[in-house]
Amino acid sequence: VQRLFEPFEKRFNFHFYGDLRTNNDTKPEWFFTQVLTWLKKEARTTQEALEEKLISLAVKKARCLTERVASDSVLFSHLIDEAVAFENELKDAGYTALVGKVLSVFCEASLLNRWLELERESCTTGVENVLMSDARWKNRYSEVADLDLHRVPECTDQFIVLIESMTERYRWIRDVDVQARFLELQVLMLDEYRLRLVQISQQLSSPWEEPFVQLLNSFWYIGCVLEEWNDAEAFLKVQTRGANIRLRGIFDDMAEMYRHVWRQRATDMAIAFHQFVRVQLTAYAKLNWFSMDGTKPTDITPSFCPFLLEIRLLLGRIAASISPDSAFTLYSLLNEKIADALMQLIEGTSFNYQGAIQMLFDITSSLLPLLNSLYSRSATTTYE
Repeated sequence: VQRLFEPFEKRFNFHFYGDLRTNNDTKPEWFFTQVLTWLKKEARTTQEALEEKLISLAVKKARCLTERVASDSVLFSHLIDEAVAFENELKDAGYTALVGKVLSVFCEASLLNRWLELERESCTTGVENVLMSDARWKNRYSEVADLDLHRVPECTDQFIVLIESMTERYRWIRDVDVQARFLELQVLMLDEYRLRLVQISQQLSSPWEEPFVQLLNSFWYIGCVLEEWNDAEAFLKVQTRGANIRLRGIFDDMAEMYRHVWRQRATDMAIAFHQFVRVQLTAYAKLNWFSMDGTKPTDITPSFCPFLLEIRLLLGRIAASISPDSAFTLYSLLNEKIADALMQLIEGTSFNYQGAIQMLFDITSSLLPLLNSLYSRSATTTYE
């Protein structure tokens, strides 16, 4: 095997340790590509021992290069990215037993801390960029928004992409304890993003102001994503490692924190909605319900129509932008507030028989059908 290996080693050292242009700290992809090319070219005749030795060329070169570029954020990040790409290509080419050997270079204590530091800096910068974007609150699938059950704003979609890309970079690391370090960082970044969204929501003067609904959708969506990640293979390995085995999903606590904030903000909207409904019912409540006359009602009370119009406009805007996946839960809260406002009106009003059946007619013949149409998913785009 050593005799077979020597020509490869000689050529590799000549190109990537000498004075040739191929020995370029800014182009680690060149030596990774060379090793991968040899592996694929010799696939039919290569012995496992020779494969190991060819990989050792990449490992040795990567270790040598880190000594020179670790202090340079750009070059070190590029080296890691190319190492990850190399591991992915090994996996795709079927060299499963070789996957993770190059990344082990970056798992040594000082380099690992540097890598984690860069991951955090990169993610933090990415979050700042997406939250400054003009399109941050636009639907991620603006052309096919009706197909998105979560109606996720662009900034939150890009944040999840950032977290997922971190997973892709560390998933082939062999040491599960090292993977756990990255997972801890992901949980930290998820919490920081949650706090950023909470801060933005607290700066809004009204639930009817953009991006309140988009924030609701973000909290709901991330909670759902984290529940899915609990069952993902990449995270299950960390969850079940050694003596640190967890009985609960590794993202359970963070998912609950996002759901908790969603409930808080949805309650804020419901309270504001209750106040809105009561104001809109003011003129209707002042009618002389105790002295109405006439026969069986056939028309809606005129002063009830402005209330219906305002409810239609406001709930229409909500229905057009709220996540359909969360809509039922939110609408239940809003329905309770409408019912509560009407009950307060009824309890504070004196009725004769005709007044009572007129109000019942107004509610059953106009308000309930309106709410049903607004809350149906088929009507959610009508008021965009």
